[in-house]
Amino acid sequence: RHVLDDWTLSVHINGHNPKSWFVALLCGVATQFGCGGTVTVHSGMAPEYLRNTNAWRRMAARLACVMYDRVVCVNEEIGDAVAWLGIPRHRLEIKPAFMPVSKVDSVLPEQIDLWMKRHPVFLSVTLSFRPEYGFGLLIDAMSRLNKRHPELGCLVMGSGEDRTAAEELIRVRRLGETVFLAGDL
Repeated sequence: RHVLDDWTLSVHINGHNPKSWFVALLCGVATQFGCGGTVTVHSGMAPEYLRNTNAWRRMAARLACVMYDRVVCVNEEIGDAVAWLGIPRHRLEIKPAFMPVSKVDSVLPEQIDLWMKRHPVFLSVTLSFRPEYGFGLLIDAMSRLNKRHPELGCLVMGSGEDRTAAEELIRVRRLGETVFLAGDL
């Protein structure tokens, strides 16, 4: 409906499964009835998928790309894989999917600073406590790693509605000193 109202369609896909290319293809057809659009391919697994999938799926991916005014690839490897499909290089744009970090003058909260001094080696992650972010998997990994590397810690930044459940999981797994829930920073 928006395409028919002359909106430009911007489609973001992971590019490493048939579903993402089907969505790109379907939306690409829609762009033919409006002002055009852009498809952005994000996943680092896309190059391997495109090179190792069957000919029909490669053809669908190529057709999807052809329908868009712009094909944005978030790194050179994805750009190479899309070009390998037969999309001319001049139609591809390489743009990282992140914003550059700007210097921010801030002071590390004392509680985090003290925790970091007790853990000379630590992982830091940013997540929400929703299931798709894999907090349970993180806790499983930290439980296993902690047995072999007791000095290892994990600083978790982020928030969500299930923080209480996350705290309980940390308590049950006896990782209170290992995993630090820093909240939103």
